[in-house]
Amino acid sequence: MKKAKLNKSFISKHLTVTKGELDILKNYFSKYEKETFEFIVHIYDCTQISIRRDQKGFSPVPYSTIVDYWGQKKVKWQQVQSDWLLEVTDYSWEEQRCREYKLPDWLLNELIEAAPKTSEEYLNCQFYNAFTGKKVGQFQPSKLTDDKGNSLPELIRVGIEGVSRCSVNFKAIEAELAAMKQEWQSLPLDSDNRETLYRRWVNDQSCFNRIRRQNWKIREDGLGEYTPSYRNQYTGRIGEIGGGFQSMSRVTRSVGLNIPGIRNYDLKSSQLFGLKQWFEIANIDTSSIQELLDKGKYHFASQVGISVDCWKKCCMAMIMGAIIPNKKDNGKLTKNLVESYSILEYLYKEAQGDIELTVKYLQTLEKVTSGFRDSLKEWHKWLIKTYIPENAKISIKDREPYIKNAVEMTYWLTDYVGANRKFKNVGDLKRKVAAFLLQGAEAQFIYTLTGLQEKYRFKVVGNAHDGMLTVGEIPEAAVQEAKEKCFLKYAQLEEKPLTENLEKSFTNNQANQSEQTKKKEPREGNQRKETKRREQKERERDKETGIVSIVSSYNPYIDSTSAFMNPPTASKVAL
Repeated sequence: MKKAKLNKSFISKHLTVTKGELDILKNYFSKYEKETFEFIVHIYDCTQISIRRDQKGFSPVPYSTIVDYWGQKKVKWQQVQSDWLLEVTDYSWEEQRCREYKLPDWLLNELIEAAPKTSEEYLNCQFYNAFTGKKVGQFQPSKLTDDKGNSLPELIRVGIEGVSRCSVNFKAIEAELAAMKQEWQSLPLDSDNRETLYRRWVNDQSCFNRIRRQNWKIREDGLGEYTPSYRNQYTGRIGEIGGGFQSMSRVTRSVGLNIPGIRNYDLKSSQLFGLKQWFEIANIDTSSIQELLDKGKYHFASQVGISVDCWKKCCMAMIMGAIIPNKKDNGKLTKNLVESYSILEYLYKEAQGDIELTVKYLQTLEKVTSGFRDSLKEWHKWLIKTYIPENAKISIKDREPYIKNAVEMTYWLTDYVGANRKFKNVGDLKRKVAAFLLQGAEAQFIYTLTGLQEKYRFKVVGNAHDGMLTVGEIPEAAVQEAKEKCFLKYAQLEEKPLTENLEKSFTNNQANQSEQTKKKEPREGNQRKETKRREQKERERDKETGIVSIVSSYNPYIDSTSAFMNPPTASKVAL
């Protein structure tokens, strides 16, 4: 019997675009065969997704996947590449690395600029499926079935259907994106910072365009509302279609949601707490995890000398099975080596391309995390040797092996079973299963809490994987009830103010710079110190109360009679 291909690469089948985007795609690619055109549309979708994941836009597509979907030799990507309309990397049989593809930056810019310029224009905009050219509705509803058309598990449906319409400051996001674009365009072409800001702008603009396609409207108070739509991922997490606020950068997200009444909740160190629980089940010493939890991310990030964000990325990569490389080509780091290891790539980026500093980060990270990595190796080995054999089941219909996680998602093991029923591609398997179990438990808690919103009188307006956006406070009683019903017995929900990112926004920076140029004389030292102390107290007050403040730089975009000039208190926001 032919083995089913159940865990292969994803191929897009539907991509909603505006008429301007569709016209550009047809202008450049209609001369190619249908299969090649569809492949290019898929790459356009993947280029945006890659940038959304903080990558450079390249997306791997195995040759076997292309053949399985379009047939042998029907996709003429070589011709598109020769026409300078596609960028392609080389493959490596030895390193098991397939070719990666992306649209050129100049073409990506044309497609982004073809979208309507203002939010109001989206209200009467016609949309199309880029693959077929047929008209589609503006609103793309959540997908409540899997790729085979089967209904999603009940708890995931609760997590999707429990998200209500969300308020958004559309004008503030428009101003932020315009300022961001002006910033990256003003930098030298060879500047690393220009490329970083450019990718962030592409990502945030793409996510914002998707939000403005999701059944939105303008309210009397000048704000907008939209309906988030989601589709499931293999672990049971739900991803906002087109990225939305889930994939938008934190600063731009904070700018758009800086609205009285909206509260931001996160599961504190959810992966580490979940991993501690799994270590206990596997009878593995938890002291290394407890040290990470007790001392905290800031302590370990400062020990290595890297940012907290970089530390979190490296730590998460290790949890999912990534390794710290211990080899160098001719004693030096090479580009190929950097790109072959996610942790090395994070550190190289953190060091802004400084090889010596990257090596220093690498050596320190290896030393600081040695005990933790030893315990992780033991856990990953336990997953393969003990957990899967004891928990795998065989489907009655297809006779294929699978496991399930906390949200009842199914992960098929077919592609990992080799001769004599021994596992193959073990490195990939342990990464996938680790994410499947940890993220499944995380999702179970968030969806269970979502299902309790009516009972405890709060409203969920956004899913954030390991957290949620709400209107109204989530009481501790709701958290405790969710813990009693879920796998995560160590779950801790904490509220984080959205305002903590606003001072990094481009519109805020421009406003501050403009204010400084108006002053003809510099402040005296004592005045400057007093101002900083006052501003710090105001930020601390906002964090303690959880009530967001109004950023003065947005006032030119908001009428003086709007709710922003006289904002309601959080208690007055209707549920």
